Amino acid sequence: MRINSSVKTEIGRSEINLNPYNPKEHSEDAIKLQAKNIRKNGFLGGIVWNSRTHNLIDGHRRVLAMDYINKYDGTKEKEYRLMVEVVDYDEKTELEQLTYMAAGGTKADLTKIGSYLDRIDSTWMTDDDLSYIEELRESTEHADMTDLTDMFIKKRDGEKKGRISKEEKKALQKDRGKRMDDRMNELRRHILIELDSDDALVEFCDAIGIRPEYDLIVKGEDILKLIG
Repeated sequence: MRINSSVKTEIGRSEINLNPYNPKEHSEDAIKLQAKNIRKNGFLGGIVWNSRTHNLIDGHRRVLAMDYINKYDGTKEKEYRLMVEVVDYDEKTELEQLTYMAAGGTKADLTKIGSYLDRIDSTWMTDDDLSYIEELRESTEHADMTDLTDMFIKKRDGEKKGRISKEEKKALQKDRGKRMDDRMNELRRHILIELDSDDALVEFCDAIGIRPEYDLIVKGEDILKLIG
């Protein structure tokens, strides 16, 4: 089966229209953050442009960040060139793909980001996102993550947190790393015992003197005393 694909080419910024139907809104802070990332790691592409309408389908924030870097104001003096992925869509297909790009993508699992947050420079992340990740990470073992995520999203969107300095962020990041290491060391001292049936569970619990409906955690030292 032959699959259609985009064609990579370089065009002038004046040929690109920001799509008037783009469902994503990008704040000034988000655009500046993207510009900072581009300056640090380079422009990684991924701009999708419809040659039939000259509208963007994906990559609005990256284009706005490049505008910010190049101080683009729509004049010929500030014109610059961008590498884009070119497609040729009618209006209906453009809107469908615009919607898919904006709403159909996989959302990031912030709990996984939390698992390696202490190994990366996260000072560029917003205070709200850092707090959100930390709350998720600390609560993972105590609550259902679906309900918890909804709760924290409402909390994050409903509250404005004060800005903190880069030095304070680095200190918080170091503290998160230490607590993560402490938690990992604690987990290494735990084992899981699997039993093949309810009868085996009851027999095992009777042997070590616990009630399975109440005693969810058993000290290993107590078992050692029984078998020692």
